[in-house]
Amino acid sequence: MKQIYQSPLMLQSQGLKLSFNLTEYCLFDDNIYKESLQLAPHCKLILEFTESTPFSNPDVAERMAHYHNNGIYFALDDYGTGYSAPHYLTDYQFDYLKIDHSFVEQIEHNPKSIYIVECLVLLAQKLHCTVIAEWVEKRKQMKILKQCGIKRYQGFYFYKPMSVENFMNIYIPC
Repeated sequence: MKQIYQSPLMLQSQGLKLSFNLTEYCLFDDNIYKESLQLAPHCKLILEFTESTPFSNPDVAERMAHYHNNGIYFALDDYGTGYSAPHYLTDYQFDYLKIDHSFVEQIEHNPKSIYIVECLVLLAQKLHCTVIAEWVEKRKQMKILKQCGIKRYQGFYFYKPMSVENFMNIYIPC
């Protein structure tokens, strides 16, 4: 966050969506909170909870509300695997639901993956969450996902990870 905030990208970042992975521990880190507050006015800041560990602090929902009240959004990353259980969608306020890559990579040849994705899209709609499909690597995957009702995608089909400087060359062409 600090690297992005200190870059020239912040001078022309209106309308840009930036996402950062975090853990429950990070949510309670005062430095991360301060950096989030600095960054949020310049972009749409989305903090993504990973599925690697379950929430254990009873104050997670309250802490998330502090972030939300300052215009910061949350995504539940890798939904459908690990500790990203359905109760997270009822107990916490998420703005985005990111469908795990395991469903996306099978979507071309496994009808069960299509059914799961369709159900997750319906669930997210009912909960007023935006769905994002992760690890989209092929045009055919994107086409099937679009037919399932997904409008947002992430993956190598679009871009590979890059430095801030390379991103600026694309986002803000000379």
